[in-house]
Amino acid sequence: MTQSRSYTSSPGQTQFVGTPIASTAFQSFGYVTTSGSDSNNDGVLDITILGGVWVASGLDAAAPGSLPAPATPAASVSSLRRLQFATSAIGGFDSALATYTPAAGFGWQSAVNSYVRPISMFPTGYTGNTAFYGSGAWGMGSSTFQIAVAPYAPLAEYAIRAYLSDPYTNWAGIVLKGEGIASVTTNAQVSPPQQVTLEGLRDVNGDGMITITVSSSIWVMNGLDFAAGDATALPAPVV
Repeated sequence: MTQSRSYTSSPGQTQFVGTPIASTAFQSFGYVTTSGSDSNNDGVLDITILGGVWVASGLDAAAPGSLPAPATPAASVSSLRRLQFATSAIGGFDSALATYTPAAGFGWQSAVNSYVRPISMFPTGYTGNTAFYGSGAWGMGSSTFQIAVAPYAPLAEYAIRAYLSDPYTNWAGIVLKGEGIASVTTNAQVSPPQQVTLEGLRDVNGDGMITITVSSSIWVMNGLDFAAGDATALPAPVV
């Protein structure tokens, strides 16, 4: 018995057939693990690739249980994400301060700074969510956040809502640029908290990533809502 792992980066579906069993078809930019045996005792393990159009990037082969770690883990893809740039996210949100990993399916291209403000910094009578709007990521210059999407879907569009609030001060001149659309310049605002919605984002280069770049002399961002479709697909905003 031999175990194999085949890698693909095709825009469609590919089926890998071992000897004597077959895998199910799977979406591109991933891998499939299967096993088989030399059923005709000719000393050769056959692996057949089927598909209208197929590609294979590589192959690992070993005795069962001995395959190395996958070379390219498949990215986690979701049509809806609620992301907070804080170590401990509020209910319904995922913490998204870290750099990108395929397992998460989202993250910053490079490390960013973070802040946490005390409740005492908020204006008197503030009724917003201090746990959400009192923490966030910040930087100087430009930083890019990326979210995994299905690759090679040039007509697919996405929407985001960016939250920009810091009770320390209302930072001005923050530029947001979603992949495939024009940039927007805005300011951070504490009361009411600033929320900027962008739609029509597209995976222009077909790499399976949507990028959102934020830039300014000093920029802040509390989090993002992300959805496949237009702005109507976004959940209700944090108040």
